[in-house]
Amino acid sequence: MFGPINVDELNKRHPGIEQGFFASDEYNKFHYDPGNLMGTSNAVFSKYFGGQGSGSVSSAQDAAYEAYLKRIGKSDLIGKNVSGLPNGIFNEDEFISAPMDPLFGRAFAGKPI
Repeated sequence: MFGPINVDELNKRHPGIEQGFFASDEYNKFHYDPGNLMGTSNAVFSKYFGGQGSGSVSSAQDAAYEAYLKRIGKSDLIGKNVSGLPNGIFNEDEFISAPMDPLFGRAFAGKPI
């Protein structure tokens, strides 16, 4: 996270999300929270944002979106799947992986840990 937020690009990539979310205080808090810089390494599927590479970061983003929906009076959208989500687990342009240690599942740079 931590880089500048490109609201227009995020809106293009997530057309089913309420368009004010990426400019909201809820998203800013999620995006700049140091706790979301590193998350768990489990792949999950968010009903709002599609395939995610971290369950903990995905949960934090989902919670921010649900808080935003409550604030703008659209609580009826909470828990409903967003249309147009990618079919795969990962968006190819967002996911970069280090090779994994087959025994322990830890990332390494070509050398055993």
